[in-house]
Amino acid sequence: MKNKKILKIILIIALIVIIIFVLHLIRNYIIISKIANMQESLFSITNFSYKIIPSSSNDETIGQTTERYYKDGKNIIILEQDDSRYMFWNDQNTDESITINLSQLTASVYSGKSIMSAGHMPTFLTETSTFAKLGLSAISFITTDEANEEECYVVRYGRTTNYISKENGILLKSINGATVSFEGKKYDTIEYTDWTFNELTDEDMSRPNLTGYTVTYEE
Repeated sequence: MKNKKILKIILIIALIVIIIFVLHLIRNYIIISKIANMQESLFSITNFSYKIIPSSSNDETIGQTTERYYKDGKNIIILEQDDSRYMFWNDQNTDESITINLSQLTASVYSGKSIMSAGHMPTFLTETSTFAKLGLSAISFITTDEANEEECYVVRYGRTTNYISKENGILLKSINGATVSFEGKKYDTIEYTDWTFNELTDEDMSRPNLTGYTVTYEE
């Protein structure tokens, strides 16, 4: 009799655990599917810009901000490195790329395919199949919070935490358990700020004026 009672308790506990897990899975799957749908809408946007700010988990910014602009096949990246300011421009329609050292007034012009040839928008999901969403739903813990003064979903799995906008699904912040070093400083957090959509003009993305620069041409 005593063994039957213990077995019954174990079965009840197991059933409760299963119910909790199923509810957890359903809730997470609904949220992740919502994010995936919003992300698909983002993929259709061909005019956007944002800034990337690396920092440490204690909110210490390491001083390297990268600006990213994309419109209809044209890319611009602006960043600071080794006390110099650089611009990378690419037109995937003509396969022309230009690397500019804005501090030293030098530029290199390249022809041919470039690693910048595709517009890159940081996203939370790399795989959106039902199986992938179910797997992520099972291992994730999802809460809500604010990032960059915006309501967001906070998705935690393993050592990674992502903050995704509730409004449109953009990635606002990503925290990785692995620490990366840059110029002797360490960071584990990437913030994505100053997002714009459909605001860049053709003039904004036009080929840089290299008048006054020392220019080299490479194939």
